[in-house]
Amino acid sequence: MLHSRVLRYIDEVARSGSIRAAGERLNVAASAINKHVLQLEEMIDEPLFERLPRGLRLTPAGEIFSSRMCAGRSRNTARSRPRSATSRRFRAAR
Repeated sequence: MLHSRVLRYIDEVARSGSIRAAGERLNVAASAINKHVLQLEEMIDEPLFERLPRGLRLTPAGEIFSSRMCAGRSRNTARSRPRSATSRRFRAAR
């Protein structure tokens, strides 16, 4: 089963072109992101990223996966994202 966390990792690696940069942006260890990417690639039996000397690039399969799974995730999380405690307090103070 895919968790939204793994989809977020895939999306950020695709955007940044680097597992290390994605880890810095998400405040997650690069090794954890790499582990999840490798597990997903093994699960679907298809590489999602082409490993290059200067980073990663989506493969054609990765582009399809990213456009379908990650785009759907961003639409769903925008609607279902819980409000932060700060925004609830701000609304209550009005």
